[in-house]
Amino acid sequence: MQTFIINTIKQIPATNKKLDIKSTLKSNEWLVYTDSEGEIEKFLFRKKDELLVTVNGKASYSNWQFMEVNSSLLIDDGINKFMFGVIVCCKDIIVLNVDSTNNYSFLINTKSKVLKDANWWDIQCFLMKRYDLDLFNETEKECYNEMEKKEQEERARKAQRFMIFFAVLLLFLFVFL
Repeated sequence: MQTFIINTIKQIPATNKKLDIKSTLKSNEWLVYTDSEGEIEKFLFRKKDELLVTVNGKASYSNWQFMEVNSSLLIDDGINKFMFGVIVCCKDIIVLNVDSTNNYSFLINTKSKVLKDANWWDIQCFLMKRYDLDLFNETEKECYNEMEKKEQEERARKAQRFMIFFAVLLLFLFVFL
């Protein structure tokens, strides 16, 4: 009995993760990020593992399956089957790793305010800041580090100005009250 309870408790986080990913997938419309401006591809994950894919308004059906054993998403378009590892899954973005490669796919929530009209740089910065997921090449990494350094300096200047303002305010209150 004790073993059953312990095993059941250990399974709760995995079950929650599975439900979270599935509900996140199903509850949103996802824009497939591509560099081509002329093509807009969207995914709608539906009940019964049905996937509606639209490319510039032309729709087709595929199937999808989430496998909790390895946090993978299998997409079957009837001709090919694609296996993706789920790297990040949140309300704004889903980062998928094409199985056994260094290639990534990005599904952006069409209702996301954070990543609306995001470009490759915006996505990388978002993933680095929010999830510490580094997809930068060396040149991009240097630019990102320089940008972060400038942002930290600006935050330090703002904190310093706030402290000076606060000290002057305290001095004013102390002198005149």
